[in-house]
Formats: sequence, structure tokens, C-alpha cells
Amino acid sequence: MHSKSIRCSTGAAVALVAVVVAASALAGTAAAAGATPVDAAGVTTVSACGTIDEPGEYALTANLTNVTGDGCFDVTADGVTLDGDGHVVAAGNASGAAVAATDAGDVTVTGFAFEGWETGVAFGGVEDGAVTGNAFEDVGVVAVSLEGATSGVDVADNDVSGGTSGVTVDAWRNGHAVAGNDFADLTGTAVTVAADDTAVLNNTVANASGGAVRVSGARSVLVAGNDVERSVGGVAVSNAADVTVRGNALRATDGPAVSVVGEKPDAPSMREFVVQHWQTTQFGVPLYGDAGALAGRDSEETNRVLNNTVADTSGDGVHVGDTVDVFVATNDVTTSRDGVHVHRSSNVTVANNSVADNRDDGVHLANATDNTVHGNDVAASADDGVYVVGNGNAVTNNTVSGSGDDGIDLHSADGAAVRANTVTGNGNDGVYLRNVRNATVANNTVRENVDDGIDLRGSTNNTVVDNRVCGNEDRQVTERNGSTDNTYRNNGC
Repeated sequence: MHSKSIRCSTGAAVALVAVVVAASALAGTAAAAGATPVDAAGVTTVSACGTIDEPGEYALTANLTNVTGDGCFDVTADGVTLDGDGHVVAAGNASGAAVAATDAGDVTVTGFAFEGWETGVAFGGVEDGAVTGNAFEDVGVVAVSLEGATSGVDVADNDVSGGTSGVTVDAWRNGHAVAGNDFADLTGTAVTVAADDTAVLNNTVANASGGAVRVSGARSVLVAGNDVERSVGGVAVSNAADVTVRGNALRATDGPAVSVVGEKPDAPSMREFVVQHWQTTQFGVPLYGDAGALAGRDSEETNRVLNNTVADTSGDGVHVGDTVDVFVATNDVTTSRDGVHVHRSSNVTVANNSVADNRDDGVHLANATDNTVHGNDVAASADDGVYVVGNGNAVTNNTVSGSGDDGIDLHSADGAAVRANTVTGNGNDGVYLRNVRNATVANNTVRENVDDGIDLRGSTNNTVVDNRVCGNEDRQVTERNGSTDNTYRNNGC
């Protein structure tokens, strides 16, 4: 016979349970007098708040309403499963967390409906555990908080609505997953990640005023398969490295759907929770299509934005700023401001994206150096299809059509390469160079644009060769406004 207890907030020990040893011919014992029997599975029943300091499975038997004081359940033992069994734990004038687990291992919190708390579940120094199958409503600070030395915790299949923030992963140890949760009507951020080796997978987010997912200062993070709509910002990555944003659907965000900004963190991650060190495939699936050769630029520092679907944003579809080493590939971006916007950044590859019907430019590089725009299908941009300001950029193998202004517009650039693009049916020039030096424009097909095919203005020492240029409404190839020392050869149809 073995009894367990929790300590109430008053400090008095209240007996909760006796584990019933089955009566049999071999064990003729019975439950102790006055002990509460448990079911055949050995589940301890709980009917009040308190401290759980012994391992086992605990089940709440009734709603707890108007709870006062600092929290409700405090878990300090290893090997605890705390099951709300669908019951409500509602704060009255309470503070703190409804459930707090500290310096414990293998802790699971499941089946609760938490209402009105500052924090729903707080893990600090928990090694391995889960927060799964709970409902959080009107939580004032955050529904689930993972902090300190917490590692290996899954936060899955929870419903979070009407409060401030959803899940914060701020532990300095690694290996967490936030998966399959529903977040709605939050005034803060649905998921915030500041811990290495974290996966944010298959969540739904609607109406999060602080954004859907924010990754800051972390390495080796995977954000994949999430569905986001009507939030102020979608997925925001800042001062992070080796982050992959893949296969998410983002609609009607206020601001950029995906943003990657800032310098990389100094320290590498402690371990590889999410395997990221591939070149062209992951789980046997091609990541870059015919841009696979460009994946050689991928490294442990590279952030990746892959295979996402973006539509109807008030900001840019994908925004990259003040950073280096980003791969933006195989995304479908429509009805945003710029489809892909890169500014003050280098070693960024924008490859094999479908970019259509955006309100400004399809792909926009602003004061950006040594970047590659390759293999994109850019259609029906309201302004330019591809707009480039900066030095050493390459625009190659793209299809650019139906832009309201120029197909490809280079401005104040040195050493650009414009090669093997198909540029047709744009509202102004096909390829337009303004104040450009030392560029190569070669092997492009430039046809049926409303103004000139290839137009150089105030540009010097450029090479324009081997282009198929015909059917443009004004001139096929022209220079003006002081353009000098340019080379033209074998341009025509």
C-alpha cells in the first residue's frame, strides 16, 4: 500500500490518494483506511490546487474557479502527468502561472481549460515534457512559457485564444517543438522563439496583433507548415542563423508576410535538433529546382525562405534587410507590395519563385550588393518586374512579363550581369539601365515591350551582346543622356 499527497497553498498536507494494490490470492492487502481509492490504472485524483512533489499521473476531478493567490499547481517532481480531464481552472484575483514546473523532468500537462491567468503553463528547468491538448483563454501574459534550462519540451495541439501571447520559447537549452496548435485573436505574438534547435510546425494563427512567429537570436530553427492569416506580420526572423521558413501559407498579413533581418548571432547551436546541412534536397525533396547549383552558397549561416505561399499582404511578400546569406526560393508570392524586397544586404539568392500581381515591383533590390536573382517567373507587377540598385548583382534566367513599367530596371549599379532572361510585354522598356557601369547584358530575349527593348541612359562601359531583341514598339536597342563607351554586338532577331 502506497499513499501520495499534494501540499496545499496553506502548507497543510492533504491526503489525496492511495494506490490500490489489487486483491488477489497472492496479495491479500487492502487500501488504507481513509485513503481515496484510484482507478485500475493508478491515477491519483486531485480536487484542489497545491504542490505535486511525487511522481505519478494526477487527474483533476472538478472545475476550480475564482482561484486566488500565486498560481494553482506547482510541480517539483520528475515523472508527473497532470491531466485536467477537461476541467476549468480559472483565475479570480490570482497571479503567476496556473501550472508551474521547476527543475523537474518528464512533466506533462494536458486536458485543462485555463482561463484568465497571467501565464497558463510555465516550465523552468524542465528536461523533457509536454504541454498538450489544453485550452487557454484570455491569458494576460503568455499561455505557455519555456524558460531557463528547459529542454526537449513539446507544446502541441493546444487552443489559445483571446489573450496576449501564445508560446514563448526562451530557454537557453534546446530541442523544443511547437506543433499543431490553434492561435486566435491575440494582442501579442503567437509563437516567440529565442532558443536554438526549435521547430514550429503546423500551427494555425489568425488575428495575432504581434505577429504569427518571431525568431530572434537563435540558430537551427525550422518554421514549417503553418497557416497564418490576418495577423500583424507573419514570420519574422531577426539576428538569427540557420533558420528555415518552409511550406507556410500566409494570407492578408499587415506588413511583410516573411521577413529576415539583422546580423547573425555569435555562438553556434549546441546540437542539431533540426537537420539543416543539406545542399539541394531535404527528406529526398528538391528544394531549389533548377537553381540547385546556386545552393552551393548555402552554409550553416544561411537563412532560408522556401516553398511558402503568400497572398494579399499590406507589406512585402518576402522582406530581407540589413543581413547576409539568405536563400529565397520556390515561393509563390502574389498581391503584396513588392513580391520580394531585399535592401542593404549581400549574398542573397532569390531563385525559382513565382511572383505575380504585386502592387509595386516583383523583385526589388535596394542598395544591395553581390546578390543573385535567378529563374523566377515575374508577372503583372504594377511597377517594375525586377528593380536593382547596387553593385555586383546578377539577374539571370528569369521570365519577366506584363509589368506596368520596365521589365528589368537597373539603376546606379556597377558590375551587374543581366543574362538569359525572357522579357516580354512590359509597359515601358524591356531592359532599362540608368547610371549603370560595367554591366553585361547578354543572351536575353526582349520582345514586344511597349517602349524600347534595351535602353541605356547615362550609362558607361557596358556590354550588350547576343540578345534577341525585336518587336518592341519604339527602338530595339538605344542609348541616350550621355551614355558612352558601351559595346553592342549581335543584337536582333
